Amino acid sequence: MNTEELIQEVQTLGGRILIDGERIRIQAPRGAITPDLKTRLRERKPELMAYLSRQPTSYDAQDSWSWIEERAGILEYEGGLRRDLADARAFQMWFDRFVGGDKP
Repeated sequence: MNTEELIQEVQTLGGRILIDGERIRIQAPRGAITPDLKTRLRERKPELMAYLSRQPTSYDAQDSWSWIEERAGILEYEGGLRRDLADARAFQMWFDRFVGGDKP
């Protein structure tokens, strides 16, 4: 199992792997991470740290809102959409890109 597959396993269980300084933290529903999976994560810590440190940082709520507002403005002024439709379309674009699984 490669590093990406290990991360996907955690995500499939509803979890996330985060870098916290020199540590990795796992956020997951209670009981989702088995002792076996914890052991594999510990054994692969150097690879996980290297892989995750190369990934783009996650967006916070303000970044997300700014992204949506920017796209909505473009859709309104350059695309000719009414603002309410531009807002809805921009939110759908954000959702598809950052939540729906498409990579940025």
